[in-house]
Amino acid sequence: MSRSIALVEPTVVDRATTTLVVLRYAVGPFVTAPTDTPASTPYLPQVQALGGITQAIGTDESPLGALDVSGLVLGNAPDDIGRPRPLDARLCAGDGAGWPVTIRRVPAGGSLASATAIATLVQEMPRLTRSTVTLTVRDRMGDLDTPMLTTRYAGTGGLEGGADLEGVEKERTWGRCRNVQPTYLGLSAANYPLWSLNGGQPIQAITAVRDGGVDRGAATPGTLGAADGSWWRVNLATGTLETYSKGEFDLTVDVEGDARGGAFRDTPASLIPDILVHHLGLALESDLDGTWATRAAERPWAVGLHVPAGDGMTAREAVEALCRSDRFWMAWTPAGRLTTGPLGAPSGPPSFVWRPDLHHGGVEPGDDQGLPVHEVSIGHTRNWTPGQRTAALAPTASVTFAETEYRRAVSEGAWSGAVKARCPLAGTLSLDTLLADAADAALLRGALEADRAEARREYTLDLFLDAAEVPALGAVGTVYDDVAGFEAGRRVRVVALSLAGLLNGRISVTVRD
Repeated sequence: MSRSIALVEPTVVDRATTTLVVLRYAVGPFVTAPTDTPASTPYLPQVQALGGITQAIGTDESPLGALDVSGLVLGNAPDDIGRPRPLDARLCAGDGAGWPVTIRRVPAGGSLASATAIATLVQEMPRLTRSTVTLTVRDRMGDLDTPMLTTRYAGTGGLEGGADLEGVEKERTWGRCRNVQPTYLGLSAANYPLWSLNGGQPIQAITAVRDGGVDRGAATPGTLGAADGSWWRVNLATGTLETYSKGEFDLTVDVEGDARGGAFRDTPASLIPDILVHHLGLALESDLDGTWATRAAERPWAVGLHVPAGDGMTAREAVEALCRSDRFWMAWTPAGRLTTGPLGAPSGPPSFVWRPDLHHGGVEPGDDQGLPVHEVSIGHTRNWTPGQRTAALAPTASVTFAETEYRRAVSEGAWSGAVKARCPLAGTLSLDTLLADAADAALLRGALEADRAEARREYTLDLFLDAAEVPALGAVGTVYDDVAGFEAGRRVRVVALSLAGLLNGRISVTVRD
C-alpha cells in the first residue's frame, strides 16, 4: 500500500491584525497544485505524531459521541539545509484555543482537491516542550458543557420573583412533563399565589394541578375561589399559574411546556435542535443534518424535560437524557455537522462494501462481544428435588401442578397422561427433571430472544485508504471476510474510527452488527 499524506490545518488569531489565519502542516513535503486553493502553497513537514485520535458514536449509557486524543504533535523538523524550523509563535502562545483544527488525508500523488476530511476538532491550550507543541483538542461536544439555565430572577417582584429568588437561575420546561413542582414567585397583582413553570416564557398548556397529590380540577378563566370551587388559572403567555391558596402540601403540575413562537415540541428529534440552537444560541442551523427530520417522523413518541430553578444541569446532560429516551446517538462528522442515528441494529441501504485483502486486512472480534448474560433453564435443570424451583419460574398453577405430578410419578414410577399433555417439555422420569409447561417456557425463551435482539457484537478491522474512503461515524455497510459469519457479507454500523495508522495509509475501524 502506498503512503498517504496527513495534513493538519490549525486556525489561529493573528493579534497584530485581529484576523484568523490557517497554518498548514503535513507529514513529509507537500505543496498544493497551481489549480488548488490556495495555489502553490507549501505545507511545512512538522507533523511528528498523529496517533491516538479516536472518535466514536454513543452507547445506551452515554449516547453522545466520544473523542480520545493522546498525541497530535508538531515539532521543529529541520529544513532542507538542516536548520530547525521554528514553530509558529501564535500556535505556541495558545492563540488557536477555541478555534478549529482540520485533519485531512491526501492520497499519494494527489492534490489538495483530492484531500478527504478526517476530523474537524477544536483546539485548547497547547502543551510545549523545547522542540515540540502538542495540540490539545476536543470535538464540538464540548460546546454542550453549557448550563441549561441562562437567565436569572431579579428578585424585584411579579414575574421576577421575591427577594429570596434574586440571582437564582430561572426554571425551564420543554415537551410533556408530569409532576413538575413550579417555582413560587410570591403574590400576584390579584393577591393570589403566583407560580412559574418556564422562566416567564410561553407554554402550551397545563393539564393537571395537584395539591399533595389531590387533583384540583380544571382551570378557570374567572375568579378563583368562586362558588363552583375554582382553584387555579393559567397564563399561557407567561407560563405562570395562579392558585386560590398556597396549598397545604407540595404543588405539582402536569404541563405541556415551551411554546415560543407558537410552536410546541415534544419529541427528542425536535427538542434537541431547538434547545441547542434557539435556547443556548449555538450556531448550528447549517450543521443540523437532515436525519433529524427523518428521525422526528420515525419516532413520534412524546417526552419532556424540566430543569428546576437554580439547577446546574448542562446541555450535555439534557441532550444525553433525551437521546437515551429515544435510543439514538449523536456525533460530529468530519465536516463539523451534527448527525444522529439509532442505537439498534444497522438498517437501510449500505453506503460501503468492504472485502478482505482488497479493502481491509481481516476482521477481529472485540473483547466484549455484547452478548447478554443469561442462565435460563427451559424444560429441565440439574439436581431438582420436590419443592425446588428455578428463580426464573414463578409459582404458577401449572408449575405447582407439575410438582405434584412429579412427586406422584416418583412414588408410582410412571408419568401420568395428564403430565404428558400439560407438560410437553418434560423429559424422562429422573430426579434431574423439572417440569415446566409450554407457557412458562415460552416466556423464558421470549425474554432470552429479546435480550439477544439487543445484543451487538463489535469487530475491528484495518481499512486500506488507497482502496476505500474514510467512512462516516454511524455509516452502514456490508463487510465480507473468511471468518465465521462474514462469508456471505454482514451488515454493520461504523461505531469508532482510530487515526493511529493514517500515516501508513490505513485506519482502524470498529463496526457493530
